[in-house]
Amino acid sequence: METETRKILREVSHRFPPSSFYNCSDFFRILHKQTKAEAKSYSYRQLSVDLGFSATNLVHLIVQGKRPVTEKAAGKIVESLDLRRDERRYFLALARLTREKVSEKIASSFREVLEIRSGMLTSRLEQDQFAYYSEWYNAVIREMVNMEQFQADPKWISLHIRPSITAKQAEEALELLKKLNLIRFDEELGRYTQTNQIISTGPEVMSLSVQKFHQESIPHGLDSMVNSTPDQRHISALILCVSGSQFEKVKQEIELFQQRLLELEGDRSAGPPDRVVRLNMQLFPASQQ
Repeated sequence: METETRKILREVSHRFPPSSFYNCSDFFRILHKQTKAEAKSYSYRQLSVDLGFSATNLVHLIVQGKRPVTEKAAGKIVESLDLRRDERRYFLALARLTREKVSEKIASSFREVLEIRSGMLTSRLEQDQFAYYSEWYNAVIREMVNMEQFQADPKWISLHIRPSITAKQAEEALELLKKLNLIRFDEELGRYTQTNQIISTGPEVMSLSVQKFHQESIPHGLDSMVNSTPDQRHISALILCVSGSQFEKVKQEIELFQQRLLELEGDRSAGPPDRVVRLNMQLFPASQQ
């Protein structure tokens, strides 16, 4: 017989489905929080029971990142929550992600998660917007348009972009940029130019796109250590010991620095641009609190 708390939990999981999250920890944390809002004494032990397990701290350990979601456990959870079709596939892929330890397998599993999620976008516009953000080279080619030597020829682009892409990918990127009105052909100048068009996406598309973009961009920074000469790159790192308030301040300083770089890019007093560069920034914990 189904308990009242399990009914509430299922309803919560439909309002906050797995596809709204990019890791199992956040999904279970929200399930517990929202169910507890309706069942005041709801505990993580009861959440474990409602998900098909015994009254243990299993789910709490998963939330803390101390336990993976095994294949058997994932099967119990999708049945207990009555997850169907895409949401079921998505959660099972998320669960696999918790079990991976090798960086290459983590990247592969994360790509699978993103592919399933992108397939759940419904409108053609959303799909085009996701396509723009999800392939790193679309944004790079849009910036390359500002270079005086730029040629709107897929073969030329494929030879000048780093890392290299195929001429077919370059051709598809150009078509997408034109379709989204991000570049246009200027008859007077006889060449393509950037427009001031801004892609206005909903939070769903933006969140998904950002995850995909970073997942592809971070390894490219590593590749540049091998494929670019020292005078063409600048790679540095810091390890800091900070308080919680200092951590927030560091994030603010990074955002201010990024804004200053955008202002610098807009200053053409130093001459016309002749290259496109990428700057990745990652700030992440190296110890537990």
